[in-house]
Amino acid sequence: TYGIEFSPSGSLLYVSAAGTAQIYQYNLQAGSEEAIKKSGVMIGKSSIANWIGALQIAIDGKIYFTQYEKPYLGCIPSPNTLGVGCGFEEKK
Repeated sequence: TYGIEFSPSGSLLYVSAAGTAQIYQYNLQAGSEEAIKKSGVMIGKSSIANWIGALQIAIDGKIYFTQYEKPYLGCIPSPNTLGVGCGFEEKK
């Protein structure tokens, strides 16, 4: 784990996996600790960078993320949406 951020609703947690260029989403309302761990789903993997770093929610309600040696940010446009429907944009 490198970066983490909560969805605006606080019900979902986003985690960037260090060295993998992947972002995972966890449903914090899944129930038990074990159920939350099992709820993890990869919502995206960068095809343009080998590392995704920090995640940060912005005033527009979207979550932005850094990509190693790239001059732009990636974005999760609908972070309150459960699963891959939350979106994953490599260039924003």
